[in-house]
Amino acid sequence: MTGARRTTATGSPGYADGRDIPDADATTGLSPPLRFGEVSPHRVWYAVAR
Repeated sequence: MTGARRTTATGSPGYADGRDIPDADATTGLSPPLRFGEVSPHRVWYAVAR
């Protein structure tokens, strides 16, 4: 869950402009772990809400 930890620790600078560019460091990287069930949406929500 490094994407969620990084997002909660630093925010997501550049996300608004770089979210559609996969190799940009502006994405959270959470799509694959969510897609393959490695992390639940509830766990991500809880990490961000804290």
